[in-house]
Amino acid sequence: MSERGTESECTNCGATDEPEHGIIVGIADDIGTSICTICLSEHFYDRTVLSERESEVAANITITGAPPETIAERLGIAQSTVNEYARRTQEKIEKSRETVALLGEE
Repeated sequence: MSERGTESECTNCGATDEPEHGIIVGIADDIGTSICTICLSEHFYDRTVLSERESEVAANITITGAPPETIAERLGIAQSTVNEYARRTQEKIEKSRETVALLGEE
């Protein structure tokens, strides 16, 4: 799997791509502007129930679309850890959707 194309600069902090430091700039669909993985991670952490590390992994997946081994290398963690955080994130998303659906039924 190849990575998605990136933009040149984060509109939040002005960061540019530094993959060796885990910073990739791209477009997040829900944000709609150029954003780096660090700012998107903070966005997820501040506005969701994701942990800090889950937010970091989710931001990297969202921005780059890179495979788990690439994200693991960038973040300095095991590929199995990336897979686990991605699994937990999907589980939390599903539970949130179920909660919204249940609230809509009342």
